[in-house]
Amino acid sequence: MGMGNDILLHILSRLLPKTLTRFKCVSKWWCALISSPEFVVKHVQHNSDPDNNILSSASTCTVLLRRLLVDDVVCERRPQKHIIHGFEDQDTKSVVFSVLNFCCYCCNANSDNCHCNNSDPLRFLSSFEDMDMTNLKQPLIGKENTFRIVGHCNGIICVQLNAAEVVLWNPAIHEAPKLLPPEPYLDVHIASSRRDMSQALGFGYDPKTNDYKVVDIGYPGNELYGEYDDGDDYIIYTPKPVVYSLGTDTWREIATGSLETETTNLWPEDFQFYLKGMCYWVGHEQSKLVDGGADMLVEDIRDVIISFDMRDEVFHDILLPHVYCLSSMIFYDIRLLPWHHKSVALFGCYCRGHTNESFGIWVLQEEFGNGPNNNYYNATWTKHHAFDLTRTHKPLAFWKSDEILLVSEYGHQPLVSYNLHTKASSECLPILGNPDGFAAVFHVPSIVSVLGFRKLYSQVL
Repeated sequence: MGMGNDILLHILSRLLPKTLTRFKCVSKWWCALISSPEFVVKHVQHNSDPDNNILSSASTCTVLLRRLLVDDVVCERRPQKHIIHGFEDQDTKSVVFSVLNFCCYCCNANSDNCHCNNSDPLRFLSSFEDMDMTNLKQPLIGKENTFRIVGHCNGIICVQLNAAEVVLWNPAIHEAPKLLPPEPYLDVHIASSRRDMSQALGFGYDPKTNDYKVVDIGYPGNELYGEYDDGDDYIIYTPKPVVYSLGTDTWREIATGSLETETTNLWPEDFQFYLKGMCYWVGHEQSKLVDGGADMLVEDIRDVIISFDMRDEVFHDILLPHVYCLSSMIFYDIRLLPWHHKSVALFGCYCRGHTNESFGIWVLQEEFGNGPNNNYYNATWTKHHAFDLTRTHKPLAFWKSDEILLVSEYGHQPLVSYNLHTKASSECLPILGNPDGFAAVFHVPSIVSVLGFRKLYSQVL
């Protein structure tokens, strides 16, 4: 007896890309079905919903890790599945992307679902493997590749190779990355720029048009205002945003909008992540007129979170928790991470004076940003956790609701997992790397093709 098409689609949409790739070989009809725009969208919808996601509901979750190796020593605590294919920079350091698979039940000693070796203190790390990076483009002549992870969305990873080149890559389907066309509106070699905008790139998904977009914010520089002496002022030009569409494979300028007020500019300087149609940066607000005798960066008015609505292409600013404005508190290493895949969590290391240094987590209310007339200046933050980690640890990614991957500033195996409830750290994970070279994103694989997306996009339209 044959299986109905609806039942078949329901089953296939919940399978992993590796399995679906094999199923394409069953017949031409199966290949056409799995490659169809409707099925690709259906598969993404199931994977992007934490309640339906096969990885979220299963016993394993995946983190994509970027690390920097000083040498080619291979740790023997866990078997490697294949040879590392990294690229060497001028300091003979290799950039490597690794996939970490975590057992979601192993951290709970009372869990009946854990069948691992209970004598292994790192049993929650079920496996890791280094990815084949030979498909990633070699650097331009005279350029140094950084392979910085800009962001991740629906299985697609945005990687900045260097100051001039960006690629979109879906490693789950073993497809070559797509090199974005040159950006024609922003000059990356502006000599007068005193503000580092190298991490202002953002990446995410537009659910209204079913398109993937890269956002870039340029710093157009400044000009001298007044006479040439020590009392001169500088006029800081307004940030210049542009957007790349994977569906049309083109760049275009967009309105500055809320990045500019009558007297100030907002600078999205450090992209954090994409969540539910919104991109988030940590940045600063700065006066447009700066005292020529002062450092421009010193004259920042305040730290601020800047969001970008992928649907309407509008910027908003979000005030930090009130405690961040207290003069008695000193904050370091402000970082945003997705909270339970639904909300925004803010991490910060803070102290009073030079003592009592610790971490805190504040969570933005879930409904924030979804209302049609939401006032972003009235952000509601709730403090959820406080724990005694010092500035020597930096949060990378949640791999479970109460487990966060941290990297220490010291050692060749600097990764640990920290439990928010027990407030205990694991032993160092058996993964080598330079502490300054680690970055991580929670990874949900998909079958979206970055090379074939333009054709897929035109068929959907």
